Amino acid sequence: MDKPKKERLAKAVNAILPIVAELTESEWCRIKGLVDFAYTSKAAKVTLDGPDMEALKRRLHTEILGESFSK
Repeated sequence: MDKPKKERLAKAVNAILPIVAELTESEWCRIKGLVDFAYTSKAAKVTLDGPDMEALKRRLHTEILGESFSK
């Protein structure tokens, strides 16, 4: 694994561990499902772009937090 990739993944692991520690398995599965759906809908892309991230943000707020999300 090249150094930039390893550093990026280490940063992601360090960011996500405190979050996962606060969630139940059910909550994690809901969030993971929404993220998986966002990636699946853009399978040809390597990463999610601005509009995709905004759509994911709205869905997370709506489905996880039960909020109506507005820009």
